[in-house]
Amino acid sequence: KGVIVSSYLPAPFTVGGFTLNLDYKPLPFLLLRTEGRLLSGKEKIFASNGLAAQNNFSWFSSATIFF
Repeated sequence: KGVIVSSYLPAPFTVGGFTLNLDYKPLPFLLLRTEGRLLSGKEKIFASNGLAAQNNFSWFSSATIFF
């Protein structure tokens, strides 16, 4: 299954990237996760500080409590 992306760009819509995450369970009822993600496109399709950019980097962290 795929995603259909409609684009105003003259070139085909192409984006690639990678993610890296780390899960840590310090207690039986607590899970911590941190994840970094880098996306890169051939065209400037991402926003960065109000300007168009070819790359997008995001860093996420979360905590989950089991009960």
